[in-house]
Amino acid sequence: MRLKKMICTTLAICILGGVLTACSSPNIPKLDNVVVPETNQFADIGGFSPQGEVSLLPVEIGSTGFSSDTGYYHVDTNKNGFTVLRFVDYASAKDVVVCNRPECKHKDESCTAYIPFGSSGVNPIPVGDKLILLYGGNPFNFDVVGNVGAARIEVMEQNGANRTIPYVFDGTTSISTSLGIDKRSFAKDEQNLYFIAEQILNSSNGVEVKPFLCAYNISSQQVFMLKELDSNPRIIGAFADNIVLEYASGIEIVGTDASSIQAEIEVFSLSTLQGSQVATHPYIEHVRCEGNMCYRITKTGDLAVIDLSTGEEKVIAAGIVSPETEFSIEGLQDGKLFLTFTTMRTEANEKGEEIIFFDKVLHGVDLQSGTIAELSVPYYEGGSGRIPKKILASAGQDYLCLDSTEEIAITSLNNEGKATTVPSYKTLYALQNKDDYLNGGQQLRAVTEIS
Repeated sequence: MRLKKMICTTLAICILGGVLTACSSPNIPKLDNVVVPETNQFADIGGFSPQGEVSLLPVEIGSTGFSSDTGYYHVDTNKNGFTVLRFVDYASAKDVVVCNRPECKHKDESCTAYIPFGSSGVNPIPVGDKLILLYGGNPFNFDVVGNVGAARIEVMEQNGANRTIPYVFDGTTSISTSLGIDKRSFAKDEQNLYFIAEQILNSSNGVEVKPFLCAYNISSQQVFMLKELDSNPRIIGAFADNIVLEYASGIEIVGTDASSIQAEIEVFSLSTLQGSQVATHPYIEHVRCEGNMCYRITKTGDLAVIDLSTGEEKVIAAGIVSPETEFSIEGLQDGKLFLTFTTMRTEANEKGEEIIFFDKVLHGVDLQSGTIAELSVPYYEGGSGRIPKKILASAGQDYLCLDSTEEIAITSLNNEGKATTVPSYKTLYALQNKDDYLNGGQQLRAVTEIS
């Protein structure tokens, strides 16, 4: 057992690109020493400039992390109830904790991978040669949880070394990291991470939300407030030196019929810091962007595209989906839009009772021709039905896929020091060649988790 542990630790060190520099002493900053400001202090906007082409960092339902050229960073809870930073190495198909100490229990600030309890919505995002941990914050309970509830930015080397906290937001601010379609999407260039933050303030009319677009620069370690935003914004695309924003004014009003809302699409230039509205579309028609093209399936079932450079819209193919059919958009990769349709099947259990299952069937839409076809990709049993092994990230010639979920028991100590066990779910990963995936192949390489 000891030999096996030594081998696993050595493998983890090799995967992470060398020995970490702070092995014998705490590597992550203590939140007790962090000062949360009374108000947000942003850098002079005159010091901001975009660096290279901007790319979208999309977050779909089921996404768990963000990809670099060599692997996939994600945050996970271990069986002892502690949250840690992990890395899926594409070359070796190994999933390791971002820590190289063989004796480490990954349970406190002495571990390079440790995420403090109470941190809300942690996003590990590689930018340039750094890894940024973007903490969403908890403004509604900030007075109760204290510093751990502050939205903040932590930065480290991509092997976990030299972890620092260069910026902390005030206690009223959160970063848009909550679940939902495109809610957590971000963008980046060679030096900057772009994200939406919100101030949540009490007013005579209740809670007032003030969203704004921010940039964090890894060289200057400064945060710039680029633009105050209209209501319910989200980042949906990026191309050249532009970020594509979508607004859905009115959707926050209780009782609003979502089908009556028109969403507005704005192209915001990072060079001029000016934006212009280029299109509108029904809010219920969710869009996906690739480069300067924005795709949607209309309520009549047509595949339409908006050229964000010109605002010109055209129909690529009519009637590819029946208007009565319910479907979900699962993502966009390599010129294909992925949709799932729900089908019902029944099976008899051991007692002869008919059990109803709702299976998700994956289809791919070719964005050049508009043709749609069912993809015979691998599936896993999700409890209420079969679920396709969806794409999480592009990994060179492969896709990193959500292989399945596994129910686990998490044991931790309660306030009285007694062990309590609660059920939870762990995401399992696999790699599959892109052509094999798109052609219905079944040749997956399961990612092995190294503890």
